[in-house]
Amino acid sequence: MASQQLLDLWHRKYDSLLLVDCPPEGAPPLHDLKGFCEAQAAQSSQVRQLLETEWLSEAVRILAEKPSSVGAATLGTSAETSDKQLADPIQAKSSVDACYEKTQEHPYEAAATLLSTQVRGVVERTIQTFVNFFRRFRTESRSRFTFVESVSILDSVAKEDSRVQDEAFLRIGLQAKDGDIYFTTSLEQVEDSLVNIFREFVVSLRGLQRPDVKLEMWSGRGQPTLWDVSLEESHVKEAEEFVATTIRRNLETLVQSLGTYDEFKHLLVEDVRVKKLSEDLTLTREDYTREVDKLRATEAAVRTKCAGEIRLQMVIIDCTTINETLCRKADEAVKILLEAVLRNLLSRNDQLCKSFKMVVNQMVKKPTSEMELVDLEAHVEEFRSNGLSKLLAEFSSIREWLSFLFDCEDRLHTGFLEQRHFHAIHESAWWVNTINHTVAEREANLRREREALESKFKEQRNKFLEDLEDFNALVEQFQDCGNLRQVDEYLERIQVLKISFARAYVEAEKLNAKEARFGWDPSGFEQLRRGQQALEPHHQLWTLAFNLDR
Repeated sequence: MASQQLLDLWHRKYDSLLLVDCPPEGAPPLHDLKGFCEAQAAQSSQVRQLLETEWLSEAVRILAEKPSSVGAATLGTSAETSDKQLADPIQAKSSVDACYEKTQEHPYEAAATLLSTQVRGVVERTIQTFVNFFRRFRTESRSRFTFVESVSILDSVAKEDSRVQDEAFLRIGLQAKDGDIYFTTSLEQVEDSLVNIFREFVVSLRGLQRPDVKLEMWSGRGQPTLWDVSLEESHVKEAEEFVATTIRRNLETLVQSLGTYDEFKHLLVEDVRVKKLSEDLTLTREDYTREVDKLRATEAAVRTKCAGEIRLQMVIIDCTTINETLCRKADEAVKILLEAVLRNLLSRNDQLCKSFKMVVNQMVKKPTSEMELVDLEAHVEEFRSNGLSKLLAEFSSIREWLSFLFDCEDRLHTGFLEQRHFHAIHESAWWVNTINHTVAEREANLRREREALESKFKEQRNKFLEDLEDFNALVEQFQDCGNLRQVDEYLERIQVLKISFARAYVEAEKLNAKEARFGWDPSGFEQLRRGQQALEPHHQLWTLAFNLDR
């Protein structure tokens, strides 16, 4: 029968057609909005062309050969097939049953019903696929904002759940305009374009001619085209609203992501402010230092804090262009202030000398306890490991700036360097030449002071051990105690020993803390535990004897 041939044709070649090409799960390819929309439009157009040129032509050929073999049975098969195709809750049931009586009045009505059901099935299946695609971005349990920290703008490393980045399929950039930061594609356009994909594929198969029209056998009743899916159908509206709501939720997260740049947006208009600032002759060296440091620190913060990409569930925001723009603006502002920054040379040099003095004054303090000793040792070690190199680097920088001033004198043919400038650099150079000797001398003194404090502590600990041995000897004396008339005396002695052991526990903790500060392994003080355990049976015995006597 023709109906069976039509069914076989459909299931063999067209049953899995989709009007969209949704990216697969797991690291899908990234598209810009235009490319993604064009890909979906191309997919819809290709499917329609396939159905219009191949499928319908083949169907017409089958019906032309066996027009009388299509009847009510086809409608039954068609209805059954339609129900299977539209079983998903989001898809509407076809109106095949309602048309049953009409199919009896014309031999081609059943075929038109079957083909309409198959065409509607393509749209319904695509709706479900499109909804399932956007359901990936509806998940509330995952992080909806994944920041990508970067060592440099071009070198990004994801910090959070990598599954979020694997789902994103759109790439949107950021741009600077009128002193603010905007998306290269407006979010309204993103929402409208993505929703429009849905609306366009739903009606993309509208207007496919019935086979009897092509055969010039149409009875003239009803419409000359196959049944299509309307945007007004309730399940279509529900699906469209689901897609639109999901898109809006994700786009709201994009807006939140712009907050990353709130502390950096001022760089876009910083050149205007800096030009005016450099004209103010009342500014101090500290003012210029603060401005230059702030600009350089801000640029460094952009490179450190602002990721090359911000990856969300649905969208990856490409931040490289805006990051480079912000860095370039910061660099331009620094260049405007360069000449003014030169005046900060004396201030920096003076601060360097003060830093050396402060470090040395801290080193020469004499420790009176092991805690002060450890703190001083840590201070010296920290200065040796990190602080000294920073101060030497600062001196080197100052010397370079002085050379720059010499060059400026030559280029400007003026002499603005005075004797005090050279005297200042001489003072800092003296600190640089003597600091290593000062630190080495202080380290030697601290070693001697450590030895003295360690010796004193060992005496203290030995005295404590002797006291514990004495306590244990007093405990052993209870082996010879057996006079019930002296039970009160025994209990009093036991109580004194218990108090002594309790105090010894406190003292042991203090000694262990000191050992830790010295970097030693803590002593176990086994005598303390052994003495307490030995005393406990005597305490129980004489307490019982006391209670029985009463």
